[in-house]
Amino acid sequence: MSTVRLGCRDACEAQKLASLAYRREAGQTFVSEVLNVVGDEAVLALRDGSAHSITLADASQVEALADFLQSVTEGSHMVSGASASGRHVVLAKSDRPRARAGA
Repeated sequence: MSTVRLGCRDACEAQKLASLAYRREAGQTFVSEVLNVVGDEAVLALRDGSAHSITLADASQVEALADFLQSVTEGSHMVSGASASGRHVVLAKSDRPRARAGA
C-alpha cells in the first residue's frame, strides 16, 4: 500500500477530494480519470460520468495527485482509503485484486 498527503486550498476542498476519491460505503475507487490539470486545479472524471474540479494548495500538489492517480486510472491499483483533516488529505492505494484463472 502506498499513500500520499496532499494540501488543498481549504478544508472544503480537502473534504471534497476525500469524498470523491473513495466511497467507503461501496469500498471502491470513484475517480475514473484525470481530465485536466491547470495550475493549482485538477479536474477529475467520476464513474457516474460527472466531472469535478479540485483546487489544491499549488501546482506541485496537483502533480502529486495526478501521479498518484495514474496507476489507479490505468487499473493496476485502487484507492483503498481517504481521509481529510483540515486542509490536508491522505489518500491510500493498494494493488487491485487479480482475477482468478477459470473464475
